[in-house]
Amino acid sequence: MPSKKTRAVAAVAAASVLVLAAPALALTEQDCVDFVRNQAALMYRVPLADVSVKWEGPRLADITNRVPKEGTLSLIGNQYRLAGTMPVPLQVFEKGAKVATIYPRLSINVQQEVAVATGRITRGRVIDGSVIRIEKRPATQINGQPFTSIEGLIGATSRVDIPAGAILSGVMVEVPPVIRSGANVSVRVNVGGLSIYSSGQVLQDGRPGQLVRVLNVKSQKEFLAKVAGPEVVEVDVEPDNGEGN
Repeated sequence: MPSKKTRAVAAVAAASVLVLAAPALALTEQDCVDFVRNQAALMYRVPLADVSVKWEGPRLADITNRVPKEGTLSLIGNQYRLAGTMPVPLQVFEKGAKVATIYPRLSINVQQEVAVATGRITRGRVIDGSVIRIEKRPATQINGQPFTSIEGLIGATSRVDIPAGAILSGVMVEVPPVIRSGANVSVRVNVGGLSIYSSGQVLQDGRPGQLVRVLNVKSQKEFLAKVAGPEVVEVDVEPDNGEGN
């Protein structure tokens, strides 16, 4: 029988490509909330502790003809930005057959670590560690692809005047990309003290420490990963600490 660590690593390998199937469950509103919370954590590459989801309505019984006793969930598509208050499209399956499509209104709060200017950075300045720091900000305040580490910004040149408190993104600074759009890359999935590797195709230029869109060619699903170096991106996933068999 596989060990718990082996099962956790296998689960993480699937999570790295944004697998959207929930385990079998007796479907409730809380099940939907928990499922979306997990998907938001995967989408933004943040710990579950930095994601909260609240069911705003309507009642589950009012948006589906019947609630299956045993069901699974799937998020429709991967183009949705899971942040803020919004209807979230979910498909409900029972024994492998789709029984409903529901659109519960959920309030989703995601806190994401990003690089922020500690003071005004003038155009043309070479950035060093004294003018930036890492802060947690709501995902609803973040536009584009932000920098998520200081290392990726050291030595970059500011393209514009950047006000204090601004979240730094690729459009604000000039950093030579180490990964080009369309390149095939190794995807390093970090779980606990272990790392496993997959592969993907980058969909945009990327600089060290920057989040980029990556395509899993086999599943045609997109996910976010951080540029770790030339031809390498990484995804951090929390291990499943459940006591399953």
